[in-house]
Amino acid sequence: MAKHRRKSRDLTLWCASIVFIIQSTSQVRGAPGPSSEFRTYARVQPRVFHRNNQITTHTKINNSSHPQVLRVDLNIDGVSRTIDLRLNIDLISSGYRQVHQLDGHSKTEVPETVELCHYHGSIRGIRSSWVAVSTCRGLRGVIYTGKTLHHIHPEEDSLSSLHYLYSHSDLISNKTCGTPGVAHDFPRKKREVPWGYPKGPYNSNRDSRYVELALIADTTIYKNLDRNLNNVHHHLINLANIINALYTPLNVFVALVGVEVWTSRDEIVITTDSLRTLTNFMNYRKSKLLNKIPNDNAQLLTATRFQDGVIGKAGVGAMCTLSSSGGVIRDHSDIVGVVAATIAHEMGHNFGMHHDANYCNCPDEDCIMVSTLTSSTPTHWSSCSLEQISASFSQGLDYCLRNRPKSLFGGSTCGNGFVEPGEDCDCGSKDNCHISCCNPNTCTFRGNASCATGECCDLSTCQLKRAGVTCRIAERECDLPEFCTGTSEYCPEDIYKINGLVCRGGTAFCYEGLCKSHGDQCRILWGLSGSSSPRVCYQQNTKGSEYGDCGYNPLDSTYSPCEEVDILCGRLHCQPPDGIRFQFGADGDVTVRHAYVNSGNTFASCKTAVVDMGTRDVDPGLVPNGARCAEGKVCVDQRCISAERLLGRVDRSSSCLKNCSGNGICNSIGKCHCDEGFAPPDCRRGGTGGSEDSGPVGPSDDGETDGLAIALYLIFLGIIPVVVVFVLCYRCRRKKLKGSIWNEMFISTYVSGVQWIQRIRSYIPPEDSTTRNSDKVFTISDSIPGTRVQVIKGNLVSTTNPEVISISRSIKINESDSTVIKNQRSVVKGCGMRPNLGGIPYSAGSASGIASGGSNDLEFMCESNSEIYAAFKRLKPVRPGPSTQRDEVQISDRRAFYKKKPPPPPIL
Repeated sequence: MAKHRRKSRDLTLWCASIVFIIQSTSQVRGAPGPSSEFRTYARVQPRVFHRNNQITTHTKINNSSHPQVLRVDLNIDGVSRTIDLRLNIDLISSGYRQVHQLDGHSKTEVPETVELCHYHGSIRGIRSSWVAVSTCRGLRGVIYTGKTLHHIHPEEDSLSSLHYLYSHSDLISNKTCGTPGVAHDFPRKKREVPWGYPKGPYNSNRDSRYVELALIADTTIYKNLDRNLNNVHHHLINLANIINALYTPLNVFVALVGVEVWTSRDEIVITTDSLRTLTNFMNYRKSKLLNKIPNDNAQLLTATRFQDGVIGKAGVGAMCTLSSSGGVIRDHSDIVGVVAATIAHEMGHNFGMHHDANYCNCPDEDCIMVSTLTSSTPTHWSSCSLEQISASFSQGLDYCLRNRPKSLFGGSTCGNGFVEPGEDCDCGSKDNCHISCCNPNTCTFRGNASCATGECCDLSTCQLKRAGVTCRIAERECDLPEFCTGTSEYCPEDIYKINGLVCRGGTAFCYEGLCKSHGDQCRILWGLSGSSSPRVCYQQNTKGSEYGDCGYNPLDSTYSPCEEVDILCGRLHCQPPDGIRFQFGADGDVTVRHAYVNSGNTFASCKTAVVDMGTRDVDPGLVPNGARCAEGKVCVDQRCISAERLLGRVDRSSSCLKNCSGNGICNSIGKCHCDEGFAPPDCRRGGTGGSEDSGPVGPSDDGETDGLAIALYLIFLGIIPVVVVFVLCYRCRRKKLKGSIWNEMFISTYVSGVQWIQRIRSYIPPEDSTTRNSDKVFTISDSIPGTRVQVIKGNLVSTTNPEVISISRSIKINESDSTVIKNQRSVVKGCGMRPNLGGIPYSAGSASGIASGGSNDLEFMCESNSEIYAAFKRLKPVRPGPSTQRDEVQISDRRAFYKKKPPPPPIL
């Protein structure tokens, strides 16, 4: 037997460090005067308003809560800016706990109220900006202008005091990474990555992740903050508020579930060895902290100086694990935003992110996971970080992050992105609301809108989709589709087939909408080549050892043995091909065991895995619920029970008990889901199918069939006959109009500036009295019917809306009311050609936007124009004719070229 322990976090990969070269500055908070960590600063006086009333000292209302909406006027880089703020009520979760030491013992409190003065927002008029500040003791936090990051800090603990505004680019200390072999020290290419302020979870709730974060402060932090618990609590909540703002663009929301302050003694040994301190803290989290403050991730803050200038250390890919989900941080700066960025960086390692390499795309000079944190602005995540966190989630690292914590602060907050009681809609803040159906200021519908969100709302019309439109497809064999009801903007509750129905060809049973056999689970853990081992391997589960069990307790490292009847429901045994590595999770704690068991003439390969999933989630290394363990029996919670017993756990309707008349199946709430052609509730009568719970099935899923039919009717009964009549009329008219000249021509193609117009007068038949006052209108085509003049495309300068260009006794090009727009795919340049106007004088000085100047030496701006068609054409004869009086021909004043306002040019 071979033993293999998969631990990818050695000193190089298991621990990631940020090393800062820090000057010996004081760690005492709130000291007057500017911070010495920045080369320069600005002294500003913010003006805070609530309902147009200026607030001078603090933002408390009636000495209790803080307003949900604030406005701040602030001078940033010499420009007066207005900042719109909303209270971040989702920052502190329900059940929030505060732990501190009293008389040598830990005391845990669950406060009914917590002072929440922490805001998120943006700079008015700058959509890519974001702000995260607190107002409890002056204005503290970070302000991102869309280009630069600023830190704001009060001179004194009051809104009325002057504040210091620091640009992050002025940070003196240079920071380097102590983890070798991760980043590359060569020039980095700046690349375009589209970024904007987070749109909020209203737009992607289904994919949002929520981190329940615990922050712990040791005795050094407590002492540095004047041994005042309130000061420490506010400092920790300030950090969490900024961390949340940094993670929101990833659709990850950080909620603070609790804080612990070591007031009299440290609960662990904290040394200058950061790795040893991290190990001690992770053991403490596992054995004690999780009982005090259940959390997904915990970070310890200390003022202790670690060796080699390390200020942060965390396990890579450890998020959600029991043994390693957390980090240790040196609280190295008086500026809260600088420390918050360090915590966000270390949590990034927990998410499976590594330091950014040279090839990573970053919209700024540096991103948050940069290995060398310089004085640049680390406010974005690089393409590598996005790929790495996405890969971690796809491999199961987000299993503890799907549940949204309930906010401690009840009621509704307009602008937080969640539709709450009393709101019609909530599309986020005003600058980030892109839904025309919802008023972001009042969270009410606009105009005659009847919806503004949800899968059953047509956002193009702001009206409910009709009943029967599919809003959630059946994703798996044991799932059922849901349909819009026509009365709600939301899709009905997710319904699936009742637990205990046979699936996957009899190898498994439906359970909670899933169908998983032993082989399916092996493929999840080992890849597509994974398969379940023979039954002889599962006999090991009766031993209750590292090679087979019915459950592992990570708190005391004990294994539970299986009863003989339950062996196929205990530890999963797989036989992947040699050389295939374990593929579940992202560098999480996984213990793999490989045994060979005699099975007659050969030895069976039995590979098991114990995966650290914390204390609240099931180890995927166990046989999944729903797997078949015997004839008519199914695995549920590592026990082998009858499928009929599982079916009986749901209170089934009489129709379900009668097998839905043979025309449907029972759903997860015990009612019939009818086949197409039969109607609920009993599937006996004719109908469209579906159930009373998942909505009615419509004649088509989304109306595409109806739309196609209407389009076909329009084409065959409307458009084609019109085209035929037009062609016939055109041919008839062409014969009648030979020799005519038209007084007005409207341009219908994309409009471009004139290069030249050349009239060959003698080639054009003279105008007679029957056509002089003609009001006929035609579109310029490739050849003008009835004449010997052909239209030729020229190389022209693109404009969007030139004024009238007229031809009379002289040719005048009127000034354009729009500017020349360069074709992005071709270079506009002088063509070196003066206009040839056929002997007709040219009136200069009014061709702005078309000619390059106003003198007789004007050069026309030309381009290849391969993308935009020219609307004004060069005219030349098709065949020669007599030309004796070309300058004596009089041109009617009414003979002119006019433009018709064109459609916008194509996006190039």
